[in-house]
Amino acid sequence: MAEIKIGDTLVGDNNPCYITAEIGINHNGDIEIAKQLIELAEAAGCNAVKFQKRTVDVVYTPEELAKPRENPFGPTNGDLKRGLEFGLEEYREIDRYCKELDIAWFASCWDEGAVDFIAQFNPPCYKVASASLTDDGLLRHHRTTGRPLILSTGMSTLAEIDHAVEVLGKKDLIILHATSTYPSSYDELNLTRPDLIREIHREYVQAGADVIETNTYGANRIKLRGHGLADKAKAINAAAVGLARKEAGDGVYVAGSVGPCLSSSQMWSDDKADDLREAFEEQISALATAGVDLIQLETFVFLQELQLAARVARASGLPVLACFSVRSGEETALGAPARAYAAALNADPNVDWVGLNCGVGPAQVYDAAEQILPLLAKPLVCLPNAGMPRDVDGRTMYLSSPEYFTEYAKKLIELGVRGVGGCCGTTPEHIRV
Repeated sequence: MAEIKIGDTLVGDNNPCYITAEIGINHNGDIEIAKQLIELAEAAGCNAVKFQKRTVDVVYTPEELAKPRENPFGPTNGDLKRGLEFGLEEYREIDRYCKELDIAWFASCWDEGAVDFIAQFNPPCYKVASASLTDDGLLRHHRTTGRPLILSTGMSTLAEIDHAVEVLGKKDLIILHATSTYPSSYDELNLTRPDLIREIHREYVQAGADVIETNTYGANRIKLRGHGLADKAKAINAAAVGLARKEAGDGVYVAGSVGPCLSSSQMWSDDKADDLREAFEEQISALATAGVDLIQLETFVFLQELQLAARVARASGLPVLACFSVRSGEETALGAPARAYAAALNADPNVDWVGLNCGVGPAQVYDAAEQILPLLAKPLVCLPNAGMPRDVDGRTMYLSSPEYFTEYAKKLIELGVRGVGGCCGTTPEHIRV
């Protein structure tokens, strides 16, 4: 590898690793937060900090900017994007502060105007976002600055990387190798962050849970394929059971979590059944072999897929909990009658318990339970969300308090529900209370 100079620092073979702290737009549009992040980066020994610069009206279409989106800066997506962008005054302060702390700074620029804007600060290099590798005009414009370029590859194919290198040439070019899944596959964390998964299980056991689930909701080959992990399905499921077992001990049951292969935006069709069955067989066999106590089929929206998964689960010899999602007391997530789903599962010999989970909060799940309990001879299990998801400052949050959740848990038990737990947004505190 050739040596490349970033500012006064040599990068390449036989040189120390050049460490950049990614700030991007994580300053939330607040220069004081940006300065705190710069301080932390300098204290940690980083060589540089990196920001992100866009000309909002160039990068986004008017339609995209006009979309409703509640945020601290206003009611539209455009308000958010503009609010997160620093202007000349803020970047002058960033430049001054970085010089004071003797730490370099540069930016990834998403349009030609942003490249020119940052150029006035004489950055030691530019970073090209992986999303820009196919923008030949932007690549060439970066080259006109005469600065070294760091080419990010996290979301790019090899063909796109080769093309970008062909456009840019190899002089003063650093290819930043990255393996990137946005968002991260939660299921893969069983292999890459077993300590984190064990900690989560431990917190629920300590909160008093009688049953914990394996971290395998999306660990079927069809869902994993989107993350390039289809060949690791068995390993992920086996590892997940081991992690849950270590924290469950002798007094807590471990349920093997199995989610649908189809998303709600897809449609069920009989010609998909063979592929789905094979995916369920692989996952459920791995869970059963590793030693779960029961199979929990959850968040299904298509009755046909749920019953297919139940047939596969029954072949494992383990008890089967079959859960579907509702959007109200009377309708499933896709608008079908909840009573029809409940009646079908009650009559299905492959199902031991019927369940309601996800989609809505405790009040709506209670309404649905009232509707379907009279139809059931089998036990009903309810696992509501901690309320409906809300966008709060760009973050998805569930706002039902543990106390509110617990009051409905008591009501569900009084109604005749045999098992109560939590789905999205619930925490150990919701279980402990």
